[in-house]
Amino acid sequence: MKKLLLLGLSTFAISAHAWEPSYYVGAGISPWKVQSHANSLDFSVQTLEGFGGIVLFPHISLEVRAGAGINEGRDTFYYVDIDPDTGDDALFAQPFGLEITYFASAYFRPFISNEKATLYGLLGVTTLEFDTNLGGLTEDDTDTAASFGVGVSFTLSPNIQLNAEWKKLINADEFDIRGGTVGFSYHF
Repeated sequence: MKKLLLLGLSTFAISAHAWEPSYYVGAGISPWKVQSHANSLDFSVQTLEGFGGIVLFPHISLEVRAGAGINEGRDTFYYVDIDPDTGDDALFAQPFGLEITYFASAYFRPFISNEKATLYGLLGVTTLEFDTNLGGLTEDDTDTAASFGVGVSFTLSPNIQLNAEWKKLINADEFDIRGGTVGFSYHF
């Protein structure tokens, strides 16, 4: 029994010692759907992002991402107020715009893989800075909240993968941003 236990421990030690971390970098483009919890604003924005990660253990990696907006999402904000001419309630409309200045995310990324594909999850936190424009008044704000998603990578060559994922970029109190990302990664 002692020999069997020693053989098992030595096999585990050899396999743990043989494992070395690996690294990857990549980039992607994302169309996002922005929905406000407080009103009926609902529009789309697009971002570019870069990311890098380290595979610490088999099936577990840590990843950081950073990105910026490439357009402004627009919708019309409707509200009821008193008409200054008649004194009655009236429906007013003002243009509303939102642009993502930048975002930064940190993810715990468990995965399973074979030689053709990798299925992974993302669980982390995102900080997002955005500019809003309501009726000509511009304001910038920053929010930090949970972020999560799922994705799949397809192996194109030993070092290059095509990535497709869905994620909730930020799940803030007043709004959420969700959508997909398509991109490439290079594994060292």
